[in-house]
Amino acid sequence: MRRFFDFFFFIKEKAKHFLLILLCLSLSSVIFSCKSTEDTEGTEKVTVDFIQSWLCADWSVSDFDTHLSALSEYGIDTLIFQSSAKYSEGKIESCSVLGMDSVLFSDSCETNNSLENFLISAKNQDFKVIIGLGFDDGWWDPVNYTQEVTEGWATMDTLLANHIFETYYDDYEEIIWGWYWPWEMYTSDQDFSKAWGKMLDITINSMENEGNNLPIMVSPYHSSYYSVSKARMYQVWKDFFSECNLREKDVFCPQDGFGGGDFDFNEEDENMVVAHLSAANEAVRDFSSCSFWVNIELFSKEGDSCNKERIKQQIRIANLFSPQRIACFSLSHYAISHPFGEEIMSVFSL
Repeated sequence: MRRFFDFFFFIKEKAKHFLLILLCLSLSSVIFSCKSTEDTEGTEKVTVDFIQSWLCADWSVSDFDTHLSALSEYGIDTLIFQSSAKYSEGKIESCSVLGMDSVLFSDSCETNNSLENFLISAKNQDFKVIIGLGFDDGWWDPVNYTQEVTEGWATMDTLLANHIFETYYDDYEEIIWGWYWPWEMYTSDQDFSKAWGKMLDITINSMENEGNNLPIMVSPYHSSYYSVSKARMYQVWKDFFSECNLREKDVFCPQDGFGGGDFDFNEEDENMVVAHLSAANEAVRDFSSCSFWVNIELFSKEGDSCNKERIKQQIRIANLFSPQRIACFSLSHYAISHPFGEEIMSVFSL
């Protein structure tokens, strides 16, 4: 009888050991699964950069070749040519593309061929291109957010976009991603965003009617001038989307707001950035079918290049929102063409 019980307890102990092994294997599987998710989640890198037209107005194809080659070393494969023209009082006062009807020009209009040189270089290096439309400094005075003025700006943008499309698209179709809308939308406690939405909607519809059906990207910023809650930020973009039917192929890419702060952000500053991006992300989710990207600002409020620890922080926060892509403003201005840009570039070369 004792032998029977000894045998029984022997089997029982073996079973306990077997179950323990199974439990350990199961836990290991769960832990490995969680680690794999942690390692792969939120790892989007910066692949999109901006360049303003004044910086490259006199660049040759060779100059663009050098610049794009430098950008590619840091993981950039798409460059936004921020604006192709500047407007004033219903006329074009500077333009980066040749061949437009001179009746649209002011008497002192300055033109150059930098957009074409950029396209030639980008095609040679297989860079994707996002072409900016126009901008008018009158935008900064909200008195101009009337139907008459904003429709005038939208008309100028349509004329510019259609000319660029007709002139270049057939030859550069494989590299032209679409359009960038350079009008600087921002968070505020004022009811401006409906007027902005109506203006952009006119441009989109007008270009579609002309057969120019490319995607369009917008990149609003967080204004440090207006201290507004997350709920108010959400309302700003809700109002915008109520007037503008951004399509699935279009992109809403808010700037993160770090550029309005110092080199080292404190917890309160970071919470502001997270609230701003959360509000934008939720508004896109609730009221639009467009894609969501994030644009990180590589400068401080003093206009200097920021440090690498802050950039790492920015990339980490941007990835909280699972953006399809991350853009930056900008390696072209605050790193490659900046005397103090080495620290920024050290992050992108990791």
